[in-house]
Amino acid sequence: MIKTLAFMLTVLFTFSATGFAQPFAYIANSGTNNVSVIDTSTNTVATTVNVGVEPISAAVTPDGKFAYVTNFSSDNVSVIDTSTNTVVTTSGYYHRCGNRPLRRSGITGR
Repeated sequence: MIKTLAFMLTVLFTFSATGFAQPFAYIANSGTNNVSVIDTSTNTVATTVNVGVEPISAAVTPDGKFAYVTNFSSDNVSVIDTSTNTVVTTSGYYHRCGNRPLRRSGITGR
């Protein structure tokens, strides 16, 4: 758990459509295959969202509507709807997505 938090501490704030900061941060937890949604006004975990295997990074869209989580071992990206904190889709077929996913192009096998 400590290794996960030390290595995976990716804090990103979401913003509402009106431009006011929402008090949430999205933290990828590789050891537990989920994302912690932290309420930054109370510094508590509001919820956890299950994603792919070994998530290592998260990025929130400029409009704050979605968080994209790269899952290293499952080679895919989970898309979280930040209004409901649920995974709405998982995009697959990425090669060694890490924190910079690359669409597979002509690559066969893993």
